[in-house]
Amino acid sequence: MNYGLTYLAIEAHPDDAALNVGGTLIKGAERGYETGILTLTDGTLASRGDPKTRLAECEAARQALDLSYWESLNFPDGEITDGSNANEASRAQAIALVRKFCEHRPEIILAPHWIEMHRDHVAASRLVREALQLAGLKTWVKNHIGLEPYQPRQVLYYPFRISVPVNVVTDVSKVYDRKLAAINCYASQVGAESGLGAQVRMASPLNREWLRARDVAFGAQIGVQFGEGFISPNMLSIDDFAEHARTHDTRGALAFPEAR
Repeated sequence: MNYGLTYLAIEAHPDDAALNVGGTLIKGAERGYETGILTLTDGTLASRGDPKTRLAECEAARQALDLSYWESLNFPDGEITDGSNANEASRAQAIALVRKFCEHRPEIILAPHWIEMHRDHVAASRLVREALQLAGLKTWVKNHIGLEPYQPRQVLYYPFRISVPVNVVTDVSKVYDRKLAAINCYASQVGAESGLGAQVRMASPLNREWLRARDVAFGAQIGVQFGEGFISPNMLSIDDFAEHARTHDTRGALAFPEAR
């Protein structure tokens, strides 16, 4: 199968990817990989930030994250569906996402976890799974999209507000300042300055501390300063245990997922 992008992060709203997988995307770009973000909604239900401001923030974040690709599908905020054939809107969203998958053909998809507080994040996770099932069906894709079928090498799900056990952690310590700079591009959402509009949880100092603490906790599980955690629904394969251990030394780990 032919591939295009290396990483494609799916986010329900502008800023989700930077907050949760920004370091992974930056690391990928540093290694010469083509990376991208596909935003599902326009984010217009947010308490702060008009559409023009939020678009400008996305363009700034694209530069900060060094993305090869960014696009929004502009689904109505708060109305992401699970992609089933229950109604016309749901079917249309599934087809739109399948089209982007088949056009850009990412090797690895980073998607929201299916257990989450915000209904859009839950729906986005289900929509990704539904779209990937359809994208692999040769006849369906030919009839509805007119492109070649597609399946990624790997799908990794990222948690946000709800603490779920992760089984993959990547070290983002060296790029963490750049991740924070990308997050700061979304000033209408995370900025604490007065005059930006309603006071929201995302903009509170406690939220900044929580995000940092979460990434410190992920990093502690592999013995590094900052990490980003993921859930792989499939068993990951290691070809050479010795080489893996030499290049991924976790003897300094300070936190563990379960009793040892």
